[in-house]
Amino acid sequence: MAAPVRTRDGRLWSERDGRRLSVVPWVGDRQGLDGGLDEQQWREFGAVLAATHALPVTPELAAVLPVAGHEQDLASIRATEALLQASPPADDIAAATRHIWMDHAQRIAAAVDRVESLAPAVTPSTVCHTDPHLGNVLATAGRMWLIDWDDAALSTPEHDLMFVLGGTYGAEHIGDQEREWFFEGYGPVTVDPARLAYWRASRGLADIAFLAGEAFTPGDYGDTWRAKAVRLLAANLRPDGLIAMAMDSFDGRPSTRTP
Repeated sequence: MAAPVRTRDGRLWSERDGRRLSVVPWVGDRQGLDGGLDEQQWREFGAVLAATHALPVTPELAAVLPVAGHEQDLASIRATEALLQASPPADDIAAATRHIWMDHAQRIAAAVDRVESLAPAVTPSTVCHTDPHLGNVLATAGRMWLIDWDDAALSTPEHDLMFVLGGTYGAEHIGDQEREWFFEGYGPVTVDPARLAYWRASRGLADIAFLAGEAFTPGDYGDTWRAKAVRLLAANLRPDGLIAMAMDSFDGRPSTRTP
């Protein structure tokens, strides 16, 4: 992790007129999305997340860390559904967005039900990054840094591990060999299938709500991005996407990952 440079009086940021400034050393040559990680970088990635999950949750830490959950993600889905139903498509991109959404409406509703049904099985009590995809990994020869800790929260390890187990942003760079290297750095872990399905479905719903909302709204976003957002929306709803993986049946038994 790239820690902030402390101020002259030892703080992690300076503050003036209600604004905060934090300075972090420049690290890494590229994002992990640009070609993936090498063997040593994957092991270090695993070690970084293992150290994060092992942090003791002191009263001071619990007082400042939010508790991760699904409420905001489901609110985003409902807002997007309302937008698509209330407004006629303004152009072909918006029409394509609505068409994709309606084609998958039953699956989206089933994923919402899955999240709500699994929520009682999830007790957030572990410090997690909550968004450790390869776009938030900076890499240089033999080293890596995990950045963008602004969404850190109390959650369960599956919330972070799903970004290595498949179906997420940057998954094209993650195969069985990369997972083996990662867990050599992370160490043995028992993955709870209910918690994994819960976080996959919740994150998958948040992603499609974001993409559909921006693709459907001309004027607010450039057409180049909107057209890309439609393609990403379709990709997220494919059989290898997070929502589909969350909806796959499982036998309810935890699986153990060992190096």
